[in-house]
Amino acid sequence: MKAEMKNSEQDQYFSIPDVVIDVENVSLIGGATSHIGYIRFRGEDVIAMLGKAPEWRAIVPDKTSATYSELVISGFLLFGLGLGRSSYIPPASQRSKVQKPQNLLNFEVRAHIYQSRNLRAADDEFTSDAYVVISYGGQKAKTKTIEKTLFPCWYETLTLDVDIPDDGTIAAPIIIMIYDFDSVGSDDFICRIEVPLSEMRRQIAPEPKCHELYVGGVVESKEGELLASFQLIPMAESKFESEAERIAIQLEKENQKAQEKLLKAQRKLKMKEGVPKSFTKIQTFGVQTPEDPALQPRRMPSIIPTTKPCTIQLKIIGCRNVESQKFQSINNRYLEVDCGDIKLSKKTQHCKVPTPVKPNFHQM
Repeated sequence: MKAEMKNSEQDQYFSIPDVVIDVENVSLIGGATSHIGYIRFRGEDVIAMLGKAPEWRAIVPDKTSATYSELVISGFLLFGLGLGRSSYIPPASQRSKVQKPQNLLNFEVRAHIYQSRNLRAADDEFTSDAYVVISYGGQKAKTKTIEKTLFPCWYETLTLDVDIPDDGTIAAPIIIMIYDFDSVGSDDFICRIEVPLSEMRRQIAPEPKCHELYVGGVVESKEGELLASFQLIPMAESKFESEAERIAIQLEKENQKAQEKLLKAQRKLKMKEGVPKSFTKIQTFGVQTPEDPALQPRRMPSIIPTTKPCTIQLKIIGCRNVESQKFQSINNRYLEVDCGDIKLSKKTQHCKVPTPVKPNFHQM
């Protein structure tokens, strides 16, 4: 593509026009086209990309589309940009063609989804019923829904069986989307993030870190954080791990049966001390441990943190200058406190003293 560039009067550099990449959809029936979206670059963006490897960018949706939403993207495009004088650029017949990936490698993506905080409220009650969806190459997996909170805790591991090119620099990122579940109508989009495959590790249960979430195609429009970690494991290794975990679970079940049988015999014989010899050597109860080290029984580590019971004490004094929401009058206010789970919430008593906009609760 050729473009006219004028010399800038302020400096000796060329002024570069904006570059716009349009993405169109062509119907297989009739050949009709529709505009999906676009990617736009300013002159300084073009200069910044020169000499760099191809990269993925979000496609900005077409505002004239009937399905347009300012919060949702239209997909991603992998591309590279070049710039130079027309006289320096060889004709199209002599340029090197973009090489397609020669091999696709089979991997398992594991997304360890812990929790999120400061999500955008999507419901009238100023909360969200949030769940996470991960996607890659047309495949998707999602977590359970955590109701009525902006600080959801999922503690789930999602997996995808994916094929990625052997050249990791052109592999698409994993897309993580958070939605608000609605029983009527379509679910509301809350926020998203893309995670490059280059950031994923193969070690078991990598340390989670906070990822900033955002909406639309602008990274600056942040909407909360997601605590998560990701693994990219060759499918052959994943199958070995799954088999080893299956054996470990089977051993645990058989050992539990053996222990139950032992206790039943002890109760039956009313033994106060000692154990019958026929039960002293019960361990695997007929389950053979594999000799292959890769198949040695082991349980995959849980991402659910160890917890202990505790009490949180709050002294609720009062509120000042409480504003009405959605033109509703303020009559009898109360406070509700939860720790990321609506089932553990507590409410204060209703109060309108001295006034509804300045209630004094004085509760603990």
